[in-house]
Amino acid sequence: MPAELIELIKIGSVGEHSKVTVKFGDQWFINDKPLATVHEIVVSLQSSKPNDNENPIPEPHEDLLSPLEVCEMVGISLSTLKRLRRSDNFPVPIALGERVRRWKRDELEEWLTIQRPGNIKR
Repeated sequence: MPAELIELIKIGSVGEHSKVTVKFGDQWFINDKPLATVHEIVVSLQSSKPNDNENPIPEPHEDLLSPLEVCEMVGISLSTLKRLRRSDNFPVPIALGERVRRWKRDELEEWLTIQRPGNIKR
């Protein structure tokens, strides 16, 4: 296993829902993207972190929420989340892979502030 892949697993950028494949015997892919490309992106994000004396930027996984985290934050079930995704005013998730979606925490918080109590059909 390449050192880059091990590093991505250790920092949580590659998890149990990531699709890791090997093609042509030695070319590694994560969610159908070349390992080198994914590693390069993660490294560039890490190197752009501010100094300790500046306001820290939250880790990427803290800003992007999984479907279960969205359900917990909003107080709904997964089936309600699926229904809300079809509505026009619910935040659109980011596609991180073919079947991996994440929501931006700030967009969900903004959406929640404009919802009136009882407006969310559970």
